[in-house]
Amino acid sequence: MTEWTPQPTGDPAADAILESLQGADELSPEREIEVYRTALEALARLLDEPPQQPGPPQPGPPQQPGSS
Repeated sequence: MTEWTPQPTGDPAADAILESLQGADELSPEREIEVYRTALEALARLLDEPPQQPGPPQPGPPQQPGSS
């Protein structure tokens, strides 16, 4: 059987989830399903989170003159 290696996504959290699937094909069917279900749920939670942009926080909208 060919070893599966996940390709980096650029998102460390997504990469960690995908890496957790390595070797799943060697588990019992029940455990393999559990591992894939856990990964699917983790990916769904990750997609529900607001995007994380690298770098410093972005400034908010410009303030109106005279407001603080």
